[in-house]
Amino acid sequence: MALADTAAFPHDFDGHIVAPVSLVSPWDWIINPAAGGDGGCETADNAGGTITDPGGVARDTIRILKRNKLKGTSIRLMLGYDSASTALTTALVAQLFGRASSRDPWQALVNNNGDHEVTITPAPSTDPTGDFTFNVGVGDTTITRRWTVPDKDAHIWDCDGCEEILAVVKTALNMTDGNDALNILLAKCV
Repeated sequence: MALADTAAFPHDFDGHIVAPVSLVSPWDWIINPAAGGDGGCETADNAGGTITDPGGVARDTIRILKRNKLKGTSIRLMLGYDSASTALTTALVAQLFGRASSRDPWQALVNNNGDHEVTITPAPSTDPTGDFTFNVGVGDTTITRRWTVPDKDAHIWDCDGCEEILAVVKTALNMTDGNDALNILLAKCV
């Protein structure tokens, strides 16, 4: 039995040799309740089960972030929540997916711990409070939230050669008090 013909890997993008570097990279929203009416981090996709078809998640509050060929190799996530919240009922569990382009299937991305489903737990008594200014298509908006402290292994994912990044909610965030509709998930490429 003979082997099939030899083929080179297809390269749609201008690939370059990369080396770890430190970058200045702003935060941008990836799940934002202010963007529409479908709910943000307080709404579970797939009724709280593991998401296996990220392309089937269609909410106007979730968007695909494109790296635009940024030099960074990893994505970090940080959760913002109502600064009036004082206690947690259920922590957010997020899943991250990536693909090189819309022609490719979504692939599950894993964090530095090797996990695909990742818990982001607010700590209202110790998380810092601060402002974040972003654009939701109607001009700049500044919000004040309490922000989780991203774990250096749990809340960072290698992009694995992906240009487009999608975050979905497996388990909805539920704070005991405060306004859960103010929750926002930010991402940055580093």
